[in-house]
Amino acid sequence: MGEREDRLSLAYNTFFSLGSIEAQRRLFVEVAERLTPDGVFVIEAAIPDVDRPAGDTVRVRSLDVDRVVLSVDVHDPTSQIVEGQFVEITEAKGVRLRPWRIRYCTVDEIDAMATAAGFVPRHRWENMNRDPFEADSASHVTVYSPRAT
Repeated sequence: MGEREDRLSLAYNTFFSLGSIEAQRRLFVEVAERLTPDGVFVIEAAIPDVDRPAGDTVRVRSLDVDRVVLSVDVHDPTSQIVEGQFVEITEAKGVRLRPWRIRYCTVDEIDAMATAAGFVPRHRWENMNRDPFEADSASHVTVYSPRAT
């Protein structure tokens, strides 16, 4: 095994970019193997809308005089997968497609994966400014540390 780390962080929603629950669980196990006993693992993620219905949506992401970006996606609540494209349309460059795919999780699901890998949540805030996490928070920053043995 390589050098151990005392702090590992995932930027906003990077965890959701791991396309399956297996990959998300595996990440926690791999971080646990790499983290020092007094280290921390920080995840920053959006709070998913668990009531969002299945199906597709098209939204205007941005609109300028010479450019429009649409967000087009399909949501499968059973698998908790959202697949989509940012469709950028410009007069000069035509159409550009930027695909993306996420598997979202609730805070409780992330905590369960962390616990299974030997972590405990130490802190939870709404954002990196450490504003208090509330029931209606749109995002969370959670600091996990290895469970004391």
